Amino acid sequence: MLNLTGLLMTTRMFGQRLMHSSAIRLSAEKSPLFKLRQRTGLAYNLCREALNKHDNDVDEAEAWLKAHALAHGIQRASKVRDRSTREGLVCLSVSRENNMTTFVELNCESDFVARNQIFRDFAISITEQVAIGFKNSTSYKLPSGQGLIGGLKPNEEQINKLQDQIAPLISKLGENIKLSNAFHLKVTDPDDATRLFGQIHAQAAAKSTDLNEISAGRFGSIVALRLGEKASRDRKQLQLMGNRLCQHVIGYSPSYIELPDNIRKHLEAAEKEKLENKSDNGEHDDTYSDDESSQSSRNSRDDWPSIMDQTLIMTDDLVVRDFCKNNNLSIVYFSRFECGME
Repeated sequence: MLNLTGLLMTTRMFGQRLMHSSAIRLSAEKSPLFKLRQRTGLAYNLCREALNKHDNDVDEAEAWLKAHALAHGIQRASKVRDRSTREGLVCLSVSRENNMTTFVELNCESDFVARNQIFRDFAISITEQVAIGFKNSTSYKLPSGQGLIGGLKPNEEQINKLQDQIAPLISKLGENIKLSNAFHLKVTDPDDATRLFGQIHAQAAAKSTDLNEISAGRFGSIVALRLGEKASRDRKQLQLMGNRLCQHVIGYSPSYIELPDNIRKHLEAAEKEKLENKSDNGEHDDTYSDDESSQSSRNSRDDWPSIMDQTLIMTDDLVVRDFCKNNNLSIVYFSRFECGME
């Protein structure tokens, strides 16, 4: 026969234990130590020390912990500042309107840290901060760009704020970390016919916001295009064309838009001599028409350092010059970036 008295007593005791455990948990969640650990994610002993120093004032303890982390990071940074930093990420932020790009290079010592998610997230975060703060930047004149785009550099106050964020990261990841470069490019074309595009290759991280597309990786490029009167204004189509030219810059690494006349003269003379030597040696194929021979000659210019003379990446015979002409576009500026390169 079931012992109802014993069952009732057991149930009552179990219920009391549950209520007691819940009360302990609720009490713990209200404790300053729990709140501080939840806010900072730092170790128990550090949070307890901070609370002891500030009479259990959570806000004061949190401020002290942040200052402590910063100071510790600065000390660590001073110890590792002479170490070489050739790894890391190059980052680009491109505005939705394609009228502003922001470039940031964040370097570290090893590929191991460069692949760390904390480092990657920080690189994206710091690029977003630089992009948002462009209004307080200092302008500088670009050596190229035909006056259609201008350069901006973060001011000293902005850089100092960014450096303050890097110090705790050094403490956390244990390597020297440097903000090697940061700048903006902005369209200054009075006719509003110029667009800026950016592309990252070997992408490691990305973020999409209402204002910008941000990405980070090993290689990157920026291309500025001026739209002719008959050029498409469709944003999606322009983005595809801009991205293709950015990919070309990363892959081919050109040095010029158009070759200076003195260099072109020598390269054309060398090209002509090479064709004549082939003809003298009986290597000329009479089955080729004049147009095909001309096309073959143009394709041999892929090793020329001018983007307009090269065959567009991922095509067999479409020269960049013809691609731009067909789409009524002009390249007015480009830059290529590789992490760790001067």
